[in-house]
Amino acid sequence: MNNCIFSGRLTKQAELQFTNSRKAKATFTIATKRGYKDASGLDSVDYIPCQIWGKFAESIHKYLRKGTYISASGQINISSYEDKDGNKRSWTVLNVSDLELIAQPRKKDEEPSQPEFNEIPEDEVPF
Repeated sequence: MNNCIFSGRLTKQAELQFTNSRKAKATFTIATKRGYKDASGLDSVDYIPCQIWGKFAESIHKYLRKGTYISASGQINISSYEDKDGNKRSWTVLNVSDLELIAQPRKKDEEPSQPEFNEIPEDEVPF
């Protein structure tokens, strides 16, 4: 089974392109943390190239701005070719089938928002 889910922030605005037959393709990269720090104490990060095809690409690309936190799921596609010098090259891309916008990027001078907590009476808690 080839099904992957990645969450992280976009490294730049998604690019929208069209094939000769007018099929849309949106491309972007997700920066996703590995869950541990490197030798210098910084988060270790992977950069996952992604693409979305068709009407979904046309409708979603305008919301995919740099810094947007998303969750994307789909299939990993590994392709290869031989370059003009005869060297074998390959690339990997996530073909996105489902995408959720989790948070838009903050403006530089904007403070992080604090969640709003509403008190729930004890007798209303179901567990």
